[in-house]
Amino acid sequence: MSEKRNSRTAKTNETGHANGGYMAKSTIWFIAVIVVGALLGSFLGKFITLVVPSGSVRDMFATEITAGLSPTTLNLRIVEFTFGCMLKLNVTSILGIIVAALIFRHITKA
Repeated sequence: MSEKRNSRTAKTNETGHANGGYMAKSTIWFIAVIVVGALLGSFLGKFITLVVPSGSVRDMFATEITAGLSPTTLNLRIVEFTFGCMLKLNVTSILGIIVAALIFRHITKA
């Protein structure tokens, strides 16, 4: 009876938590890989716009889509906070995100 009960319980990691640590680490790694992919793609796009002569190809790589909240300041006299987050995407940063997600998926399957 105790063998059946043990097989039904969730597996625990080193800290004794039921797979919670693995899920959190996996999510953090996924976000890190996606951010690195976006950064590398963005750098590649900027490099292409510097190297390629002006024309439609350069314009395609130079075009950015900007979304987010522009910086807003909250002044409380003794402390001042600035809030905001802008996301700037171009073609190569989106390709970098896709490639990074595929690499992450391939690595985690193994």
